Amino acid sequence: MGHFINQLMSGESSTSAAPIVFTQQDLTTVRLPHDDPLVIKLQIGSALVGRVLVDGGSSVDILFLSTFENMGLDRSVLRPTCQPLFAFDSTMVCPLGVVTLNVCTAERCLDVDFVVIDCQSSFNVIMGRGWIHAMHGVASTLHQVLRCLYDKHQRRLGLHKEVFFNRPEGSRHECKRRD
Repeated sequence: MGHFINQLMSGESSTSAAPIVFTQQDLTTVRLPHDDPLVIKLQIGSALVGRVLVDGGSSVDILFLSTFENMGLDRSVLRPTCQPLFAFDSTMVCPLGVVTLNVCTAERCLDVDFVVIDCQSSFNVIMGRGWIHAMHGVASTLHQVLRCLYDKHQRRLGLHKEVFFNRPEGSRHECKRRD
Protein backbone atom coordinates (compact mmCIF):
# COMPACT_ATOMS: atom_id res chain seq x y z
CA MET A 1 0.00 0.00 0.00
CA GLY A 2 1.30 3.48 -0.83
CA HIS A 3 0.65 7.03 0.23
CA PHE A 4 -1.19 9.10 -2.35
CA ILE A 5 -2.72 12.45 -3.16
CA ASN A 6 -5.46 12.62 -5.79
CA GLN A 7 -6.67 16.21 -5.94
CA LEU A 8 -4.79 19.04 -7.62
CA MET A 9 -5.76 22.59 -6.70
CA SER A 10 -5.37 25.02 -9.57
CA GLY A 11 -6.37 28.58 -8.77
CA GLU A 12 -9.80 28.49 -7.20
CA SER A 13 -10.99 25.35 -8.96
CA SER A 14 -9.98 21.83 -8.14
CA THR A 15 -9.32 19.32 -10.89
CA SER A 16 -9.15 15.57 -10.62
CA ALA A 17 -5.73 14.24 -11.47
CA ALA A 18 -3.91 10.95 -11.41
CA PRO A 19 -2.98 10.16 -7.80
CA ILE A 20 0.58 10.81 -6.71
CA VAL A 21 1.71 7.58 -5.11
CA PHE A 22 4.78 6.53 -3.13
CA THR A 23 5.26 2.77 -2.85
CA GLN A 24 7.64 0.19 -1.44
CA GLN A 25 9.19 -0.03 -4.91
CA ASP A 26 10.43 3.57 -4.48
CA LEU A 27 12.41 2.38 -1.46
CA THR A 28 14.42 -0.23 -3.39
CA THR A 29 17.19 2.30 -4.11
CA VAL A 30 17.10 3.90 -0.65
CA ARG A 31 19.27 2.64 2.17
CA LEU A 32 17.09 2.42 5.28
CA PRO A 33 16.94 3.65 7.92
CA HIS A 34 17.93 7.19 6.96
CA ASP A 35 17.19 10.78 7.88
CA ASP A 36 18.50 12.33 4.66
CA PRO A 37 17.06 15.51 3.20
CA LEU A 38 15.73 15.41 -0.36
CA VAL A 39 18.55 16.67 -2.57
CA ILE A 40 18.18 16.79 -6.37
CA LYS A 41 19.86 18.24 -9.46
CA LEU A 42 18.13 20.96 -11.52
CA GLN A 43 18.70 22.90 -14.72
CA ILE A 44 18.75 26.53 -13.54
CA GLY A 45 19.32 29.05 -16.29
CA SER A 46 22.13 27.61 -18.40
CA ALA A 47 23.71 25.67 -15.51
CA LEU A 48 23.09 22.13 -14.32
CA VAL A 49 23.13 22.60 -10.54
CA GLY A 50 23.57 19.79 -8.02
CA ARG A 51 23.05 19.82 -4.26
CA VAL A 52 19.60 21.42 -4.56
CA LEU A 53 17.69 21.01 -1.31
CA VAL A 54 13.92 20.52 -1.72
CA ASP A 55 12.59 22.14 1.46
CA GLY A 56 8.85 22.23 2.04
CA GLY A 57 9.56 24.27 5.18
CA SER A 58 11.05 27.17 3.25
CA SER A 59 8.78 29.98 2.10
CA VAL A 60 11.37 31.30 -0.40
CA ASP A 61 13.67 29.90 -3.06
CA ILE A 62 17.28 30.66 -2.13
CA LEU A 63 20.32 30.91 -4.36
CA PHE A 64 23.58 31.24 -2.46
CA LEU A 65 25.99 33.93 -3.66
CA SER A 66 28.83 31.47 -4.32
CA THR A 67 26.54 29.45 -6.61
CA PHE A 68 25.23 32.65 -8.24
CA GLU A 69 28.83 33.64 -9.05
CA ASN A 70 29.82 30.10 -10.16
CA MET A 71 26.91 30.23 -12.61
CA GLY A 72 28.60 33.26 -14.22
CA LEU A 73 25.86 35.68 -13.17
CA ASP A 74 26.61 39.32 -12.45
CA ARG A 75 25.30 41.21 -9.42
CA SER A 76 23.93 43.87 -11.76
CA VAL A 77 20.99 41.54 -12.58
CA LEU A 78 19.86 41.54 -8.94
CA ARG A 79 16.69 43.46 -8.12
CA PRO A 80 16.62 45.07 -4.69
CA THR A 81 14.54 43.60 -1.90
CA CYS A 82 13.98 44.84 1.61
CA GLN A 83 12.54 41.61 2.96
CA PRO A 84 14.92 40.13 5.55
CA LEU A 85 15.24 36.39 6.08
CA PHE A 86 15.51 34.76 9.47
CA ALA A 87 17.66 31.73 10.21
CA PHE A 88 16.72 28.87 12.52
CA ASP A 89 18.30 30.71 15.44
CA SER A 90 16.28 33.87 14.62
CA THR A 91 19.29 35.83 13.35
CA MET A 92 18.47 38.13 10.48
CA VAL A 93 20.13 37.74 7.08
CA CYS A 94 19.68 40.56 4.58
CA PRO A 95 19.38 39.36 0.98
CA LEU A 96 21.61 40.87 -1.69
CA GLY A 97 18.65 40.94 -4.06
CA VAL A 98 16.30 38.88 -6.17
CA VAL A 99 16.98 37.31 -9.57
CA THR A 100 14.51 35.53 -11.84
CA LEU A 101 15.91 32.39 -13.47
CA ASN A 102 14.34 29.69 -15.58
CA VAL A 103 14.21 26.29 -13.84
CA CYS A 104 13.58 23.28 -16.07
CA THR A 105 12.74 19.78 -14.90
CA ALA A 106 10.09 17.11 -15.32
CA GLU A 107 9.22 18.43 -18.79
CA ARG A 108 8.26 21.80 -17.29
CA CYS A 109 10.10 25.12 -17.22
CA LEU A 110 9.19 27.80 -14.71
CA ASP A 111 10.54 31.26 -14.03
CA VAL A 112 11.55 31.32 -10.38
CA ASP A 113 12.37 34.37 -8.24
CA PHE A 114 15.45 33.44 -6.22
CA VAL A 115 16.49 35.39 -3.16
CA VAL A 116 20.30 35.66 -3.29
CA ILE A 117 22.10 35.60 0.04
CA ASP A 118 25.77 35.77 0.99
CA CYS A 119 25.83 32.66 3.12
CA GLN A 120 27.95 29.53 2.96
CA SER A 121 25.95 26.32 2.84
CA SER A 122 26.40 22.66 2.12
CA PHE A 123 23.71 23.19 -0.55
CA ASN A 124 23.86 25.31 -3.69
CA VAL A 125 20.15 26.16 -3.83
CA ILE A 126 17.08 25.73 -1.64
CA MET A 127 13.79 25.21 -3.46
CA GLY A 128 10.85 26.08 -1.23
CA ARG A 129 7.11 25.53 -1.11
CA GLY A 130 6.30 28.03 -3.87
CA TRP A 131 8.30 26.08 -6.45
CA ILE A 132 7.10 22.70 -5.17
CA HIS A 133 3.48 23.86 -5.48
CA ALA A 134 4.04 25.49 -8.89
CA MET A 135 5.45 22.14 -10.08
CA HIS A 136 2.33 20.44 -8.70
CA GLY A 137 4.81 18.40 -6.70
CA VAL A 138 4.79 16.28 -3.60
CA ALA A 139 8.11 15.51 -1.92
CA SER A 140 8.90 12.39 0.10
CA THR A 141 12.14 12.48 2.03
CA LEU A 142 11.55 8.86 3.10
CA HIS A 143 11.40 7.72 -0.55
CA GLN A 144 13.99 10.31 -1.68
CA VAL A 145 11.78 11.45 -4.54
CA LEU A 146 9.77 14.44 -5.69
CA ARG A 147 6.75 13.49 -7.78
CA CYS A 148 5.16 16.11 -10.02
CA LEU A 149 1.99 16.15 -12.09
CA TYR A 150 2.38 17.17 -15.70
CA ASP A 151 -0.50 16.78 -18.18
CA LYS A 152 -2.24 14.55 -15.60
CA HIS A 153 0.75 12.17 -15.53
CA GLN A 154 3.31 11.71 -12.78
CA ARG A 155 6.95 12.60 -13.31
CA ARG A 156 9.54 11.49 -10.81
CA LEU A 157 12.55 13.51 -9.72
CA GLY A 158 14.86 11.34 -7.66
CA LEU A 159 18.01 11.76 -5.66
CA HIS A 160 21.13 12.58 -7.64
CA LYS A 161 24.48 12.30 -5.91
CA GLU A 162 26.41 14.24 -8.55
CA VAL A 163 27.67 17.58 -7.28
CA PHE A 164 27.99 20.58 -9.59
CA PHE A 165 29.56 23.08 -7.18
CA ASN A 166 31.60 21.34 -4.50
CA ARG A 167 31.72 22.35 -0.86
CA PRO A 168 33.78 20.59 1.81
CA GLU A 169 31.82 17.64 3.18
CA GLY A 170 30.77 18.00 6.78
CA SER A 171 31.85 21.63 7.04
CA ARG A 172 29.76 24.05 9.04
CA HIS A 173 29.34 27.55 7.71
CA GLU A 174 27.71 30.62 9.07
CA CYS A 175 25.75 33.28 7.23
CA LYS A 176 27.21 36.76 7.17
CA ARG A 177 25.02 39.08 9.17
CA ARG A 178 24.33 42.50 7.79
CA ASP A 179 23.48 45.21 10.30
